[in-house]
Amino acid sequence: MLRSATTRALRPRTPRRTLKLLVGAHLVPHPDKKDGEDAFYASSRQQTLGVADGVGGSKREGVDPGAFSRRLLAHAVTERRPADEAVAKAREAVKDDALCKKGGSSTLLVATLDDATLSVSNLGDSALIVLRPTPRKRGDVVQLWPRILLRTHDQTHYFNCPYQASASDEAPADADLGACGADTIAAHVRSGDLVIAATDGYWDNVFDSTTLATVAPKLPALWASAAYQNAFGGLSKRVQRMTDVAEAMDPARESLDALAECLAGVAVSIAGEDAAVTPFAASARDDGLSFEGGKEDDVAVV
Repeated sequence: MLRSATTRALRPRTPRRTLKLLVGAHLVPHPDKKDGEDAFYASSRQQTLGVADGVGGSKREGVDPGAFSRRLLAHAVTERRPADEAVAKAREAVKDDALCKKGGSSTLLVATLDDATLSVSNLGDSALIVLRPTPRKRGDVVQLWPRILLRTHDQTHYFNCPYQASASDEAPADADLGACGADTIAAHVRSGDLVIAATDGYWDNVFDSTTLATVAPKLPALWASAAYQNAFGGLSKRVQRMTDVAEAMDPARESLDALAECLAGVAVSIAGEDAAVTPFAASARDDGLSFEGGKEDDVAVV
């Protein structure tokens, strides 16, 4: 979620408003996968978030898919950089990484906030959506309702086979043809916008309309907690630069963590329904395949 923060411009009497990324996250591993195969990262200090999903086939090569996804994401976010550079760096770094060279692969999505521009670079079938709360009248009641400002889309070789980063990645050679290259998009965002990134375990089970309906009743509390932080909260900027503990003291963090947990819970609930109508089942039908109900998987939501 984004909030405004006042910074000093070149002229002391002319303050301007920049944006601050407030973060929350939740991870639910697949019930049969112990720690799971997904990884996530979210930092207000670095103005960066990301998710990665290790491909289960890595196990056949003797590599823990969860370890691979965490290592790939760590390469992407070790230093603050634009989203496209972060993904490109990670794809190159795994080629020299001792663990990753053993085999395995992972999808990767990274987003960074620079002033009022949110940049997103996505490789595979994780996804990110930017929601802008706007007044909406329902009967005699006016409420905040999220509308979609930006959404990424899957990159797949064929049904349920996403683009992936690996030590044998040939991204530079294919990039000119658009094959296996990360999609990079950007949007001009403003205070109050809500950014949701998640692995395919969420998007395979939850339609966008359900996401909007889940988020809508949470918006007043989210905005209130963000406004509280803006007016009263937090440690000094000097202390925030010195320690990540500042994020744990963010009064908006609890509300955002709760929203991430709620969204993950919706996905897990649908995944367990044999008769559920899901985006994954709809996509299978589009490819002439038969699949019914929810799809159990790890779920990471930031």
